[in-house]
Amino acid sequence: MSIQDRDWYWEDYKKKETDYDGDFSLHSKKKKESVPPSTPYSSVAQDIVVVPRFCQKCGYKFGIKVREYCILDYSYECPKCGQKVYVTFHKPINIANLLKLTLKVLTYMIGFASICLLILVFLSQF
Repeated sequence: MSIQDRDWYWEDYKKKETDYDGDFSLHSKKKKESVPPSTPYSSVAQDIVVVPRFCQKCGYKFGIKVREYCILDYSYECPKCGQKVYVTFHKPINIANLLKLTLKVLTYMIGFASICLLILVFLSQF
């Protein structure tokens, strides 16, 4: 019984035919599926905003197109030198988290001050 008599061989053969458009030789590449690009350029013109940019590495000035709702979080590459830059702005500060952090810092400061005071008291007794 040869390999061509097996069911799995023909299933794999059909799969490769669809993946490689019938030509799956040693140097052939898979066909690319047509996926709409997720770049800002594919969006409707009303959603796009041109943001001025300045490359800190080479000094090149240019503008990039960004979707309106992505204006606080995007990345780009300098067209001249290829420097990648990621622009992210943090979310607004949560007041509850800020109060927790302040309380924690005050607790550590008071604890440190009390330890220093205890050391001073013990050293003054000798």
